[in-house]
Amino acid sequence: MLNKRQNLRRTKRGSLLIQAVAVGSILIVISMALIDLIVMVLANGVNDAAAKNAARAAAGQSTMDSAVTAARNAVQEKKPSGFITSLILQSVDYDPKKNVSCKTKMEISLPIPVPLVGSKYVFMAQATEPIVAR
Repeated sequence: MLNKRQNLRRTKRGSLLIQAVAVGSILIVISMALIDLIVMVLANGVNDAAAKNAARAAAGQSTMDSAVTAARNAVQEKKPSGFITSLILQSVDYDPKKNVSCKTKMEISLPIPVPLVGSKYVFMAQATEPIVAR
């Protein structure tokens, strides 16, 4: 009788250990995916802000050349750091009677690479502002 109880306790302990390892490994995978998702959301926000800042800076200029220079300077203020590998001003569309539109391109490297998907992503953003300089 005592021997059966001891075997039952060992079986319960063993199954609890296997369950804990299985649940723990699933939680680790989910948390790593969440970290990558958070990095992607934050990088997208930084890229969007860079495009808006570039468009605002260009909108305050009265010529196409000065608008492009102002937009480039606004984008260069956001230095690539951490997971952001590059941030460039891709184009400036300047219509002196209406508005200015700026496109930015950002490349990021994820902290935890996903197998078969990759670790490098590219984000594009576009912002349009009305011309305020006359």
